[in-house]
Amino acid sequence: MACVRQLHYFLFLVLISPLPTAFAAVTLKNSLPGCPAKCGNITVPYPFGMGAGCFREGFGVTCNESTVPPRAFLSPYSNKFYDVELMDINITSAEARANNKNIGYICNNETDGSPVYPFKTAGIMDLSSRHAFLFSFRRNIFIAIGCDTLAYIVSEDLIYKSGCISSCKNRKSKTGYSGSCNGIGCCQTAIPAGISEYRVYWGNQSNLAWWFNPCKYAMLVEGGWYKFHFRDLNGSGFYERNKNGVPVVLDWAIRDNGTCQNGVEKSPKAACLSNHSFCYNTSNGKGYLCQCRMGYEGNPYLPGGCIGCSALIRY
Repeated sequence: MACVRQLHYFLFLVLISPLPTAFAAVTLKNSLPGCPAKCGNITVPYPFGMGAGCFREGFGVTCNESTVPPRAFLSPYSNKFYDVELMDINITSAEARANNKNIGYICNNETDGSPVYPFKTAGIMDLSSRHAFLFSFRRNIFIAIGCDTLAYIVSEDLIYKSGCISSCKNRKSKTGYSGSCNGIGCCQTAIPAGISEYRVYWGNQSNLAWWFNPCKYAMLVEGGWYKFHFRDLNGSGFYERNKNGVPVVLDWAIRDNGTCQNGVEKSPKAACLSNHSFCYNTSNGKGYLCQCRMGYEGNPYLPGGCIGCSALIRY
């Protein structure tokens, strides 16, 4: 950002200067030479990459070009429901926004309360085979929706379990609380650091509110994305509106090369390859990240990837 401010100041001086000035902006490197930099609308910066020799191990991306626009997925990609679709990759914050299609739900018939097929989905999302990634405990929230809902988010190894309860006394009571998940029709809870996989468990399989709230839901979602509305308690509308997925934030880090000290060593596995970069340990799980030093901007994971502010403009 410091470089951006300097660039803005330089442009201001150019505009007010009576003398003609020739300059050209330097394009920051974002991917390895000869490697594709985008998949559809998604920029794919190194250590991510597409194709052999274009990414660091564990950061492979598959571009599905059969769709319009093309869609990016974490490798391995198998065209199954458990594939992880990427919506955005951020080098500076070391985050990736992904599409979470795994909304847990239970639905009953509004006429007699009988189960509606498929009666129950588990809401499973698993990153454990993709070792560089963990669910962000700062950016995500676990949300349950319904008038007779006790939902848990549980790690596959059963070490972690948390949940919340939401309820509504009757049809009228569900109409006045849109906007917040305060326990009436909707509840929420945080998740801890270090979670790479989870599933939704239901504390109550039955639904005593089936006659005015036939479906209940639970999901891990990016904090601030979901705003509760009482219409989400009507029928199966919430699932129909969001069956293509909800956003979830993943924290990524270099997790195959020990601690930060290993990140700057001149070894084949060192990740901070720019001469003007440094490393720091991640706060979510084990591993480290790289960053350009003050006065430089760019991609610290690439050789020569951090460019000095003064070099961003050539006279």
